[in-house]
Amino acid sequence: MLESLLGITRKDSPYKLSKSGQERFNQLHPDLQKIVEEYLHFKDLSITEGYRDEETQNKYKKMGTSNASFGSSPHNYFPSLAVDIYPYPVPTIEKNGKSVIDDYSKEWDLQAELFLEIAKQMKIDIEWGGSWKTLVDKPHFQLRNWKQLAKK
Repeated sequence: MLESLLGITRKDSPYKLSKSGQERFNQLHPDLQKIVEEYLHFKDLSITEGYRDEETQNKYKKMGTSNASFGSSPHNYFPSLAVDIYPYPVPTIEKNGKSVIDDYSKEWDLQAELFLEIAKQMKIDIEWGGSWKTLVDKPHFQLRNWKQLAKK
């Protein structure tokens, strides 16, 4: 189904996560783990964030890369109810003589399309930060019912 829908062939053996990627994978809610495991049969990725502690969350809020205070982000629960992933290799462009992440690369949309379709087929309700109207967050995926899960 995914192959015909997205034109991507599923590999029998999945891409492997790096050591740090595996550590972050282990921090994820089982539903997010299932999606990532299936995703890796199609494309490679880097997991850049799973669980986020209070110090890190407050730092991100101060930097403006998050609007959430500690406890108000699905990353602040264990297991993490959100994951941040980057396409691998990370899409980059040259800017002022430096290689920087290309926030406008079509790879972000391809990544989201595949991740969301896998979740849909697994009947796991998630949302993508790339579809948000404010503070668009293309690497971010979260369980839609994370607030209910966080109360448990």
